[in-house]
Amino acid sequence: MGVLNVTLSGGSGSSQATYNLQAENAIISYDKSATAIPMPGGANPQFIDVGAFSTNIAIFGIIDETSSYDGGVIVPSKENLEDKITAWYATNITITINGDVYYGRIKNARFEISGAKEHFWVYNIVFLTTKRV
Repeated sequence: MGVLNVTLSGGSGSSQATYNLQAENAIISYDKSATAIPMPGGANPQFIDVGAFSTNIAIFGIIDETSSYDGGVIVPSKENLEDKITAWYATNITITINGDVYYGRIKNARFEISGAKEHFWVYNIVFLTTKRV
């Protein structure tokens, strides 16, 4: 199995950057936001559906402690990526996964280190995004 090519770009001014990540997994999920209203007397609930939904993207991969460059684009280290994520929390980001483009914001991020691979970190980044552009 190969890796997924994920490009993150966003920010403005000093926080502007484009990063290439080699992700092992990407999950795209669509959540519907219908509401159930309970009815008295044990009757079935009434559903209100205004057609609202949200799109979430989660990417998972392994990142090195040192950064490199790939065709002029940064392949970030764990510290570089962590710094940009905290700088980009209130910024719109473009997420490209194997050519599919989404716009969104970072919802949460997690970094995990294993003693067996002490120079590599496992990352998990979740985005709240638009539908595929």
